Amino acid sequence: MEPTIRNGHHVAGDRQANDIRTCRLLVKRIIDDNYHENAFIHHERKWGELEIDWLPTEDSKYCQLKIERTNVKTEKEKEEERKASNRLYKASEQMKDQDVKLLFKIMSKKGLSWWD
Repeated sequence: MEPTIRNGHHVAGDRQANDIRTCRLLVKRIIDDNYHENAFIHHERKWGELEIDWLPTEDSKYCQLKIERTNVKTEKEKEEERKASNRLYKASEQMKDQDVKLLFKIMSKKGLSWWD
């Protein structure tokens, strides 16, 4: 639809095509769902990769889950990394929520004008 409207005879064809393009890109971002990876790029460079281990406990029915980052050495660094991680988890969810809201805002406001 985007190229047809852009190259058609619509009065506001370019503007409508741009709105459709924005929606198309938002849908792709939402489907690809790379918000977490994008938010944590610099975090992982600083703190290292996540290491996950299951450790045995005294009771053989249970295991202990150990999650650490390779570059975290002290308790102070562990706390600093944990706080930064929590902020990034929230930020990645907010980015996704923002994209969903913008997508539906554009579609609800302008979507019905995209057809002849």
